[in-house]
Amino acid sequence: MLIKENRYYLVTLCEILLTIAQQKIGVRESGSLFRASAIDIESESIDYGPHSGNFLSLLTLVGNHDEVIARRIRHGPGNAKYTHHFVQNALLYIMADEVKNKIFEEMQAAEYFAILADETKDLSKKEQLSIAVRYLYDGNIHEEFLCIEELETLDAEGLSSKIINVMKDKVNFQNCIGQACDGASVVSGKHAGVNAIIKDRVAPLANYIHCFNHRLNLVLVDVATSIQCSPELDYSDALELLEVLQERLNVCITDTTMQNLWSQAANVCHDLGMHDLEESCDMQRETERRPQRAKQFPSYLKNFIVDCPVQSEKL
Repeated sequence: MLIKENRYYLVTLCEILLTIAQQKIGVRESGSLFRASAIDIESESIDYGPHSGNFLSLLTLVGNHDEVIARRIRHGPGNAKYTHHFVQNALLYIMADEVKNKIFEEMQAAEYFAILADETKDLSKKEQLSIAVRYLYDGNIHEEFLCIEELETLDAEGLSSKIINVMKDKVNFQNCIGQACDGASVVSGKHAGVNAIIKDRVAPLANYIHCFNHRLNLVLVDVATSIQCSPELDYSDALELLEVLQERLNVCITDTTMQNLWSQAANVCHDLGMHDLEESCDMQRETERRPQRAKQFPSYLKNFIVDCPVQSEKL
């Protein structure tokens, strides 16, 4: 019975932390304000005070309606209540590892995948590298976030090592067929960039792709800057340009366009001997022909339609 209650209590803590993470809200209490407030866990209604934070507040709510949780909060061993922020972090890391392991399992089943990575600074000016992966699984395109890694160095060696270490021994890098990053030379360099290091060391088929979101952003920034520097133009021209771009993109989103894109993708897969992916592309092409799908557009292709070869003349 005691083991069962311990497991029940720990599962409840994990569910509370998972809810907080899914809602993207803060976890912990308000520091000194919480330490200075009165805490009452002995009375009929458990109360950690007004500055207890989301985790303890939700634990209080559950405890006031669940006798097992309430008994553990009131009478459980002081070193086994698992409410300290160190334990909260440990539980979050464990759950994060479980999510990543599930993603790695899907990647292995999908066989082929691509890497997406980007570097940025957080509020404390620490350099961080966000890593995601893209793969076809169960007939659907998945684009999954893996992790954010703090960077010690910003050279190609440091960046590539972080990317490789995150997935080392988890997936077969020989099946990595693409890497999408920004256009910085430290990444895109074909001789000593991240692009070259990853291809030389672990993934010879991982062709470098300049991230389409970055490319579109660079175009819009350059256009806006050019308009700002031109005395004869004003910002209304930039807005008009954006409206024209949006209109043109909407023109591209047609059944015929998508059927052609999937047909081209199937041909590429056929040439590379990727017959499973070729079959999936053919199935998706047939799906686009259905009348009820005429107004729908796969969200995972929205970032790539700008470079659609079929509609390049219209753009």
